[in-house]
Amino acid sequence: MKAVTVQKEMAGNREAPRRALYFAAAVGIAVLSYALLMRDIRLSLWPHAQFFKFAYGMPFEFVPGVGYVSTQAGFSITEGCMGVRLFVSAFLLATLGFSPRGGMGVKAAFLAKAFALSLAGAFVISLLRISISLPFLHHKDAQLIHNIISLAVYFGCMAALFFLLQKRRDTAQREDDTQNE
Repeated sequence: MKAVTVQKEMAGNREAPRRALYFAAAVGIAVLSYALLMRDIRLSLWPHAQFFKFAYGMPFEFVPGVGYVSTQAGFSITEGCMGVRLFVSAFLLATLGFSPRGGMGVKAAFLAKAFALSLAGAFVISLLRISISLPFLHHKDAQLIHNIISLAVYFGCMAALFFLLQKRRDTAQREDDTQNE
């Protein structure tokens, strides 16, 4: 029994530097990604403009300092529409809220998966919230309605991610407990 306790302590001592490096990498990736995505909004917003052009037939023109503007539809896709903050929040929630057990390869693979899923998820969710707001485009309080829809969609998605991570953490803990018995 004492040997098992010593082994767990030694494993914990080896895990601490890995976790610190993992957390530092996650924060570094989030900060760098945010900076790169915000650096060129023309490139970062291009997929959004193309989606709405294809899905709704809305032509967009890029206006420096504003974003993509559709004079025909009467709205613009601006920096705040990218979902970059949602991406960073989801990525940090996933990576800091759940640290996978295992070596650096396992942790690096999890960071890559979390990055890809957070980025794709933020893009899809931002398209969803803009699409939900379109029927209110010509309402006198269109921006307020859009902001409320955005908060509701973002909160719902982050809450869902939190509960999924909790479930994953509980499953991992049960697996660890089963292996240690």
